[in-house]
Amino acid sequence: MESASMEYELLWAESSPGLWSRSLDATEVHFRSMGATAQPYNREFGLLSVVMNIDFGGIDPVPASRDAWKALRFHNPLIASSVDGSKRYYCVASEQELESWLEETFIVHTASESYQNAEQLRLDLGPVRRAQLHLLPQNHELLLHIGHDVMDGQAMLLLVNNLLQELCSPTAEIKFGSEAANLAPPLLLAANIPTVTESTEVQVKKAINDWFAALPWLSLKAVNTEGPPGNTRAQRQKLTETETGAVIAAAKVKGFTPTHVVEAAAILAIAELDPDSADKSYGSCGIFSLRPQCNLQWRHAVSPYLHIYPLVIKPTDFADSAGQLKDYYQGQRSDMRSLLSLVQPTYQAFANMASTTLAPGSNQMVSLSSLGKFEPLLQSVHGIFKLEDLWLMYETPNAVVTSFLWTREGRLNWQVMYNDNYYEEDTITTWITTTKRILFEGLGIQGLEGDAVQAAGCEKVLDSSLELGEVQSAVHASYKL
Repeated sequence: MESASMEYELLWAESSPGLWSRSLDATEVHFRSMGATAQPYNREFGLLSVVMNIDFGGIDPVPASRDAWKALRFHNPLIASSVDGSKRYYCVASEQELESWLEETFIVHTASESYQNAEQLRLDLGPVRRAQLHLLPQNHELLLHIGHDVMDGQAMLLLVNNLLQELCSPTAEIKFGSEAANLAPPLLLAANIPTVTESTEVQVKKAINDWFAALPWLSLKAVNTEGPPGNTRAQRQKLTETETGAVIAAAKVKGFTPTHVVEAAAILAIAELDPDSADKSYGSCGIFSLRPQCNLQWRHAVSPYLHIYPLVIKPTDFADSAGQLKDYYQGQRSDMRSLLSLVQPTYQAFANMASTTLAPGSNQMVSLSSLGKFEPLLQSVHGIFKLEDLWLMYETPNAVVTSFLWTREGRLNWQVMYNDNYYEEDTITTWITTTKRILFEGLGIQGLEGDAVQAAGCEKVLDSSLELGEVQSAVHASYKL
């Protein structure tokens, strides 16, 4: 009876004419609890942003982007939902409500404003009640700003692809009033997540206890840990097509995926740079997409459909570290029924932990989230419109260091996000270049030198003694090391 009651509360229902609502599920509660830990600093931990540089093919980007944003709301109304207490609400769009929503969420920034680019704008944005789309027409840049309780990494790719599709081939005769049928269900319903049992609670509790027992974990040695957070910055290493092919081929020969070998190299780079690394373990969270387990209708929905679970390994050499990661990820996925049974108790436990007040500089966990190959989820070219570049940003108003790994247009990208009050720019640059050196050495790759590592919002040359490529910035300038 309790299970049936909870499932009923998670279903979208019209609570009054034109107003739909449902209860939040454990996934959403977790992400909202996590985000709220930075509320005293007017920040939201885990807030997602996408900075897009788009070739609009010579057309006026303002009306085109505005119409595309409206269409995205119709097809993905969750982006226009809001939360009050423990419930999520969606108001069916009338003409007046639609104009009010556009005024709130579609924002055009003129050349007379102080922002030189979307990255500078992003640094000024705080938490948002509903998803926003910012347009800088003079730069041909779009900035999507949205809470993690509404979206995950793969959902970001899907939404950007849908945006490009609408720019290229606008949906004909959209009639608001029926869009509530497109409201995506929460993860617990979309993937038929089992209810919590005593045995799954015990299993999750043990995993978390083992996780904490491994403290202190390997870290990049944050500074100013007693101070308030600064801004979230990013640096990115983009391998050439030749380098990417070499990494994928060499990893495959050894029985690994790119995720296994890049994460292993990143862990060993931390150990190399941490003078106190002896006998330390690497503690993080494994991230698993649950879209393949969702009902077919919702596999491409814009909603957070993922699972997180504690990860601890004791790194040794490159092959063994990659092997430990392989065993962890494959072990979790080998029994999907068991993995799904752990989703709800894990999110509940993490949400409870988020309620514990900690100084933002105290959590120095390092994590890597693999988004896989962008294509076909995100195609760069749609008719005359071309996505020239994009940055996927994850707000880190603490000493956590988060990274995304993906392949786009045949090139492997590794993007690292960090808070500039707790980490020096050179610390992150050195970690990235050391990771690449260890990756190539571990895979036996020689004689390749790639493009720049980019650094978000950086206008000066990034210094390094490692002749392993370049460092690239989120404002699309590259600097030779």
